[in-house]
Amino acid sequence: FFRYSNITFISPVSVSVVFLFGGFPSSRKYFFRPSPCSEGGRRKPCLSFNDGTLCPLVFFAEGIEEVQWVLGSQLGMAASSSSGADKAALLRSRVQAALSQLRYEHAAFVADKLVSLTEGTPEDVFLLAHTYFLAKQYRRAVHMLKFHGLVSHRYPTTQRQRVVSLAERGQIQYVYLAARCLHESGEWQECLDLLGDGDGLGTVPPPGPHSSEEITSYCFNDEGAGGYRAAVYFLRGQCFEMLESPAAAIFCYRRCLQLDPCHSEAFDCLIEGHLLETAEALELVQSLSFSPGEEYIMLSYLCKVNTISMCVHDSGQREMQVLEQQYNQKNSLQLKYLHALREFSAFNLKKALQLTFQLVHREDPFSQPCLVLHICILVELREKVQLYTLASRLMETRPGAAISWLCVGAYYLTIRSLEKAGKAFIKATTLDPRFIPAWFAYGHSLSLMGESEQALSAYRNTLRLHPGSHLGQLFMGMEHLQGGNVQVASDCISKSLHACQNDPLVYNEMGVVLYKMRRYEEAQRYFLRAIQLSPGALESGEAWEYCVFNYGHTLRR
Repeated sequence: FFRYSNITFISPVSVSVVFLFGGFPSSRKYFFRPSPCSEGGRRKPCLSFNDGTLCPLVFFAEGIEEVQWVLGSQLGMAASSSSGADKAALLRSRVQAALSQLRYEHAAFVADKLVSLTEGTPEDVFLLAHTYFLAKQYRRAVHMLKFHGLVSHRYPTTQRQRVVSLAERGQIQYVYLAARCLHESGEWQECLDLLGDGDGLGTVPPPGPHSSEEITSYCFNDEGAGGYRAAVYFLRGQCFEMLESPAAAIFCYRRCLQLDPCHSEAFDCLIEGHLLETAEALELVQSLSFSPGEEYIMLSYLCKVNTISMCVHDSGQREMQVLEQQYNQKNSLQLKYLHALREFSAFNLKKALQLTFQLVHREDPFSQPCLVLHICILVELREKVQLYTLASRLMETRPGAAISWLCVGAYYLTIRSLEKAGKAFIKATTLDPRFIPAWFAYGHSLSLMGESEQALSAYRNTLRLHPGSHLGQLFMGMEHLQGGNVQVASDCISKSLHACQNDPLVYNEMGVVLYKMRRYEEAQRYFLRAIQLSPGALESGEAWEYCVFNYGHTLRR
């Protein structure tokens, strides 16, 4: 913009005009001089080019006296003879190029010009909203979709109103993008209102266990959903899980896997989130219909279930060997992590430490599951120096991550600075309220400080977040056992044993309960079973000495 009062006309002047809008730079020389032109019966100052084109100087608000040099249609045609469709195609290519270079802000800038050029065609508006999503401008993307009428402004509110087709809310790709934006911005209930409970993609069953036939009966014909069916169910499951509705979340995750058996995210939510017990998880994997050539996915699922759920040692090992030998997965980071987890479960702590050290310090230093496992092993072995070094590195690189504060608290827990450890664990749960290892660690620190009721409250919180995990019941039983409530402890540990029948720690605690009940022969069998399930326990030093001593005391009795 220029101040009109400051413009000095010099005739003639040679300037170089470069046209960038059409994408074809031009160094063509234009000679211009001040010329009068008429518009609406009034004479206005114009710039006259050597080819006879007149470009008016347009005034803006009165009193401000600001003018703009407008590149009119004649000047644009002189720069490029391409049509509007060619310009739109060129802008779309530039948006895709910016996205491929991870320049999301620039992609949104170009996409905005594209929407203006094409007068808001749905495909270009969707592309603009997609760039806003990638740039983490979630609310802006939702508003753009609503403003251009691609997504309905009003969502169904009652159960009867929710049974509507997707066409009433917009095409599935537009609705899904808006729902993803709402989920990322933390508006989980609004996301569910947009997706609905019965929009032709299926309804959510009432709480409680359901068989595969019952789950299938809740599904409707979802015409127009296309390849988004599994993705919509997965998004619903995430929202239900965040809203602490585990029954609805389990249903959505299971339905997602039935529609797309290769949807590993839904499977991870079920298994790593401990939403299913071991038998249910194995039954789910066996019920999935994998296409030819996807056997390795089924083997990966079985391997994960058997390892995380601490099933019989040989079953998971067999799947690992098949993946490594037949599918060349020896260098898979996931398999290496599962190897380390298997050794940790068998109490081969030193071997597990070697595997996790290689992952954390060389191959995969930012994997949260690997870091959690590595920290657990260091606490069990009381490696104070390594914990301090790792905590310092994490606080330097990721000070706002829950895993960093978990490591800090683990170090303080190891040196028995319990108050500082508790504060660090609280910080971790504040940063990520669904970070289960921090809740367990916080409960342990409270137990060591003698705060039994608060420790039990922390363990109950883990049961609420991970209902399928056996550790919450186990630690509650151990806390009741320390308080002398033997019968309550027996009930909790029995539930834990029913959920996981291959954890040596569960058998040890059950043996302690039976020992206190003076049922020595039964206690002897449980202690012996605990030692058999942990072949590396005798080599791990004092970390597992209590189980051997318990077995010896039982034999003495």
